[in-house]
Order: sequence, then structure tokens, then C-alpha cells
Amino acid sequence: PSTRFGVRLPEGQFLERPVTSLLAAQALVPMISHDEMAGLPGSNPIADAVSEGRVNGMDGAWHLIALRVDAIPAYRARFDWLIGKDEPLHVADISNALADFITYQFRATDSAFDEFLRGDDRAMTNHQLHGMSLFYGKAGCANCHAGIFQTDHRYHAIGVPQIGPGKGHGLKDYADHGRAAVTGASENMYQFRTPSLRNVTLTAPYGHSGAISSLEAMIRHHADPLTELAEYVGEVGFDQSAMNDFDEVLAIASAVELRASPLSGREIEALVAFLGALTDTSFASKRLRPPKTVPSGLPVESVIPNPS
Repeated sequence: PSTRFGVRLPEGQFLERPVTSLLAAQALVPMISHDEMAGLPGSNPIADAVSEGRVNGMDGAWHLIALRVDAIPAYRARFDWLIGKDEPLHVADISNALADFITYQFRATDSAFDEFLRGDDRAMTNHQLHGMSLFYGKAGCANCHAGIFQTDHRYHAIGVPQIGPGKGHGLKDYADHGRAAVTGASENMYQFRTPSLRNVTLTAPYGHSGAISSLEAMIRHHADPLTELAEYVGEVGFDQSAMNDFDEVLAIASAVELRASPLSGREIEALVAFLGALTDTSFASKRLRPPKTVPSGLPVESVIPNPS
């Protein structure tokens, strides 16, 4: 309530105008993150503005982004329809449009599980129902993956192996300290936010680092995280620096919150079947698909076949 327009943004940033939703406010942040969209200082004017602390105002990064978009006629024509032909484009207009897209596109509510919750007892197979019983019972999955989104929106340390370059944390720069990098609190070391399980069958690989390639392997990891971490063998070609560092692996293991909860092969299969019931099979046909081209002329990469 004490912040401008009721939304608290990172230090040094503030909303210049009201936005339509929290999603719209969130969409502003990646634009000026060096690690996400802004790029590194010295690579472009927006990155330079961010590094110099110029985010708001007429010489700020957000204004520079709005000018860049406004200069592309096809984008300007689309915003003419939304905000009016003579209205100068503001970064809030861009973030509002992004929020509308996210609200529509990131929706998966027509799964077999949803049909079951709506009263169709035949929507799920017996195998899936067995998995659901394990999910909400013995396996303890619902302790964190609860509610309509199958997430508690909190942070937990579950010992997922660290592959790749990490986030530059630690003495050797290849660690990722997770939530602790934001809070500075030792109790948050190696904690990562619980992801939603909606459409989880379509979102491999798994874990914050993408170290685990299949749902079966991810469930085995949850059932016995310390053993799976110790015995992890990554794919050839991925940076294994962190996993080759005994002290780093020990630190990851020491933070693990999950207790071992052994599961049989059949139980793991049933859990995978239930997770399949969380897949919205109409997702590909009902949602927007990546375009072949965009007005900026930048290349479009797609993992979905036959974009249109």
C-alpha cells in the first residue's frame, strides 16, 4: 500500500503509470535484467542505461524500450488500435499487452484431471486414479504441489544437480544459490520455487538447472534425493563443473529438505500416469502458435512444429 500504484518493484525502479495487473508489473522486470533481455553493459544503450541506474524517466531504459518498439510501424499500428493513434507509446502499454498474452496463452485448464474435478468420474483411468491416490497420500507430492496450480508458490531445497554455468555464485562461479541469492539468508541456500505441474509432461527437462531429463527420473529424485544426487551422471556435453566439485555437491546435499520416501517401480509409473492427466490436450490447438515472422524482423525460434 505504501508504494506507487500499489506495486513494489525492485529497488531503483517504480511504476510510472498504473498497470492492468500484477502480471503487467512483473513483465517490466525482465526487460531491464542484464541476465534476461537487457544484455550486458557496453552491448547496447538499454543495457548501459540500466547499469548507470537510469531506469525511469525520459532518459531511462524503459523509455528507450518504448521508443524502439514505437519506431517499428507494424507494432505502432497495433498499439494505435489499443491506445489511440496520437497517444505516445509508454512501456506500461507494452507490459499490459504482454500480460494479456500471458493470461490467455499460459492456461491449461481442460485436462482429464479438471474433468474429474468437475464431476466426470470416467475422465481418468484406473492407473491415473492410483497415481492420484499416491500423489495426495503416500508419496507426499501434495505437500508442495497443492491446489489448482499444483504448487505452494514457495521455495524448497530438493537437491537437484547443478549443471551448466550456474549463476556465478560461490568461490568458483559455477554455483546457483537459488533463493539465497535474493534474500541473503543462509536458510534459503539452494531453495528454488515450486513449479506448477500443469502440462508438466510437455516441459522436460526438469529441475532449476534442467539436469533431469524425464518425469520418472524426477520422481525417483524426489523419493530419494541424496542418493540420486550422489549417483547423478549428466549427459555428455553439459558443463559438469559443479558436480565434479565434492564440496559443492556436499553443500547442495546438506540443504536438502526432503526425506527419503521409497517408491516401487509400479508406483512411479502410476504417478507418471497421473501427471499425464494434468496435461491439457487441447493446448496446442486452442492457444496461439509461434508466428513465422515478427514485425521487428528478428528471427523466431520455435520448438512447436509447423508454426503459423
